[in-house]
Amino acid sequence: PPSNVKVNIDFNQAELSDVVMWISALTGQNFIIADTIASSKKITIISPKPVTVSEAYRAFQSALFMNGLTIVPSGSRSRPG
Repeated sequence: PPSNVKVNIDFNQAELSDVVMWISALTGQNFIIADTIASSKKITIISPKPVTVSEAYRAFQSALFMNGLTIVPSGSRSRPG
């Protein structure tokens, strides 16, 4: 999407896989999630007002970090780990 597009974020204790699918669709990036991580993690990201795609991605990265995860580049895919 163009850099000026704004999106709403409202994930309250959402499954990690749902949030990853949303950010993947939003950014066009591919992600790989280990089943052991996806089944046990829940993430909360809430913004009271719309944010840019770049801000949404940074919020996603922060939420991963706060849950002890990060994004690991792996060729043309990224992997929360």
